[in-house]
Amino acid sequence: MRTGKIARLPQPLRDQLNRRLADGQPAAQILPWLNDLPDVRQILADHFAARPISPQNLSNLPNGPPSPPSAPPWLPLPTLDPQSSILNPLLCPQPSSSPIKPDQTKKFSPGR
Repeated sequence: MRTGKIARLPQPLRDQLNRRLADGQPAAQILPWLNDLPDVRQILADHFAARPISPQNLSNLPNGPPSPPSAPPWLPLPTLDPQSSILNPLLCPQPSSSPIKPDQTKKFSPGR
């Protein structure tokens, strides 16, 4: 179980933080909002001697700060929606039959 400042935040708050990070908001914009929230202030007081969340905390990962397309470990991974009409060819097998029939390819053969 992770026990850092960000990991201790309630899930809905981490979701809001993740959206802000994904939208490209800089730490200078995020930190005042985050550190002024009553829930955050209580967590910081209870577990971190009231020390505020810092820019380092936003990027304090085991292997250093994320670089796109990586994501912080507290960000949930996207799931594949089986109902989606958009299929990733690397994740979804392609049908074995081609939509083009053999007699259609003869019309477009070079030299005919």
